[in-house]
Amino acid sequence: MPTKVRKKIIRIQRNFLWGGASGEKNKIPWVSWKDVCRPKVDGGLGVKDLLLFNVSLLAKWRWCLLVEDGSLWKKVLEAKYGRVGRLILPLNRRNYFSLWWKDLVCLGGALGGLGDWTQEVFVKKVGNGGATRFWLDVWVGREPLSVTFPRLFKVSLQPNLSVLDMGVWENDTWFWRLKWRRSFFAWEDELLAKLLETIESVQI
Repeated sequence: MPTKVRKKIIRIQRNFLWGGASGEKNKIPWVSWKDVCRPKVDGGLGVKDLLLFNVSLLAKWRWCLLVEDGSLWKKVLEAKYGRVGRLILPLNRRNYFSLWWKDLVCLGGALGGLGDWTQEVFVKKVGNGGATRFWLDVWVGREPLSVTFPRLFKVSLQPNLSVLDMGVWENDTWFWRLKWRRSFFAWEDELLAKLLETIESVQI
């Protein structure tokens, strides 16, 4: 939500509270807006903070996109915006997206912050890895492995496989089976070592 919009929402609430239905201006606010929005049990007036309320509803939508599969409303969004059941939602450069979708994608900046804070609070349990794409989903670290290791992703023979399909169980021990288009250059061996170090920290 843009800063100007946030300020306008707060101003409308403040003017109504202190100016009444008549909308009288230049009234002196005797209590800070932060205290006004506190619950009554905490000494506030219990006025709902519409900004935080809006952010919480958007966060709930983001959560539903991740966990609700097969629903009609999600299929409609995927037909318009592509794959939406993921942590990172890119904003299409085309101009047909709605304002609601833009707010949903830009949720990280809704409170004036940087980045997408939902990636800090939404945790995905990998389980056996069958529902998680190895390269394209965020399942280890804070971004897809295709972004962290773009060079390795380009030479992978398994760009769309799930985590489960990238290895095998042998005697109750998990072994990664990564396949490549060609042999690595010497400097690429360091990237591979970093990749293996990263993924071996996750228990499948």
